[in-house]
Amino acid sequence: MGLGVILLLLSAGCTSFEPAPMTAEALLSKAQTQTSGALEVSVVWLSDREVESSFGLPLSSAGIQPIWIRVTNRGEESCWLLPVVTDPHYFSAAEVLQKVKSLGYDAARKNRIKAVFLEEEMIEDFIPPGDMRQGFIYATRQPGMRQVPVMLLTSGRLDRFLFLLGGKTLRSDHRWVNFEGLYHPEEQVSLTAETLYESIRALPALTGNAHGTATGDPLNLVLIGSREEVFSGLIGAGWNETEALNPASAVHTVSALIAGTPYRFSPISPLYVFGRRQDVAFQKIRKNVQTRLHMRLWLTPCIYEGRPLWLGQISRDIGVRMTTKSPSLTTHLIDPDVDGDRWYLIQELIRQQCLARIGFVEGGPQFTPLNPGRNLTGDPYYTDGLRAVLLLSGEPMAVDEIDFWPWKFPPRGGLSQSGDYLRVGREE
Repeated sequence: MGLGVILLLLSAGCTSFEPAPMTAEALLSKAQTQTSGALEVSVVWLSDREVESSFGLPLSSAGIQPIWIRVTNRGEESCWLLPVVTDPHYFSAAEVLQKVKSLGYDAARKNRIKAVFLEEEMIEDFIPPGDMRQGFIYATRQPGMRQVPVMLLTSGRLDRFLFLLGGKTLRSDHRWVNFEGLYHPEEQVSLTAETLYESIRALPALTGNAHGTATGDPLNLVLIGSREEVFSGLIGAGWNETEALNPASAVHTVSALIAGTPYRFSPISPLYVFGRRQDVAFQKIRKNVQTRLHMRLWLTPCIYEGRPLWLGQISRDIGVRMTTKSPSLTTHLIDPDVDGDRWYLIQELIRQQCLARIGFVEGGPQFTPLNPGRNLTGDPYYTDGLRAVLLLSGEPMAVDEIDFWPWKFPPRGGLSQSGDYLRVGREE
């Protein structure tokens, strides 16, 4: 705490504003740290309870998430921190004060104390050579995990650090999954460049129900990357984790359906592969909970270049319809062109600059618009039968750096432009 705040606190007498800032040592013990050349960056995302204790203010309920950053510059040039990269909507100290300012008796003096404190807790943007700066960026609060990029500008160079933080404020569907314990070491299979194609081809083709008596949506993608790379890439591209299905989340979903409002973390129904429901699900909500893209992922026992393979299913919800095949008597209606949803994800990961290599492998049966497949609730879909194989990168990858496996390529124009479809259109 700075001298100015201490003096103001002493002069203010009795006040309910009693912050208890964590020491730098305590923060560093919780921090993730990365180094690039002469620059070192440490980042901490505090829990709601730690925020309230450290600041003595209800910042979490005001929609503010302070992110603590420490930048050590051991180089010979000055650098600048770019907070807008960490959060394009970050708050100034004065904006924060407006949300938590005191009212009533002696409010002016109390607010002066808060203003000085909030200013002094912010990190300075300029870091001279051989120096260190530490403090907070007042970011917008969001439940669940969060990708936290930190960018430093030096003369003629940008250094980007990428962190994945949070996850304690959302009861996500993967919260209790023991990813490290899903497979015994003897069950894991290390793949080589020569065995990768056939091993992916041999993975299950379709999702199923809990009893294994019926098949559903096609498994149309494979992500290769660590859990941090997969989660960070998707969350950075605007995908959200999903909440576990429970009475509270079910009520929230129904309320959002009735009101036609978005619910970013609405639960996703379980589908089964490897004898278990999805290990993690992500979604991207559109205007409301009825329209969204959603993705289910299962960790496989396969490892390539030290990274696990995730088998996935992606599709797009375009509405809601009645059905007797669901306990709730309703289900989302999917876009039948699931290959288009596969391509949507590829585009997003390219834009996010986290995609290193792309390939396509036969993954299941082919279906056309005139002879569609059916998922577990009876929705039709069509596909070329290929699954996208996407190798993720922990480092930013420009478009011209992306490589391709020379395996298979989707038919020109996709199945929606196939000859039988066009022929029927002409005959009509």
